[in-house]
Amino acid sequence: MIALALLLAGQAAPFDPIRFFAGRTHGDGQLKEILKSTHDVKVDSLGRVDRTGMLTLTQRIAEEGQPPRIRYWRLRRAGTNRYVGTLTDATGPVAAWIDGPSLHIKYRMKGGLDVDQYLTPMPSGKAVDNRMTIRKLGLVVANMREYIFKR
Repeated sequence: MIALALLLAGQAAPFDPIRFFAGRTHGDGQLKEILKSTHDVKVDSLGRVDRTGMLTLTQRIAEEGQPPRIRYWRLRRAGTNRYVGTLTDATGPVAAWIDGPSLHIKYRMKGGLDVDQYLTPMPSGKAVDNRMTIRKLGLVVANMREYIFKR
């Protein structure tokens, strides 16, 4: 019994994206698209959680060489370690679930682009490592690596 308690005490709680993204966050990343050079992406976000537990996340995205744009996420818990939602960049629903220490997010964008994202909390609990892969017809057409920080 003591060994089990010690084992459980060493395990971190699963990542909670609603809790992490409530309030202000800032992301610094680099996007590498096929046949293009790598460029910087900066994302400033404001998350609000309503009384039902729904997260609404407003993001201002500043991508090097592009005018800034705004996008919106809505995310809610849909069971143990599962989430569902919407994203203005997505053509359909967003599905997310806890996969080990990470939150795995999947959705489809215009043009038949399939997105896989893994958000992995850093040990401090105040930052997340975001790794995103974008595929078209199964082939990788872009990758992004971003660090997201609580403000």
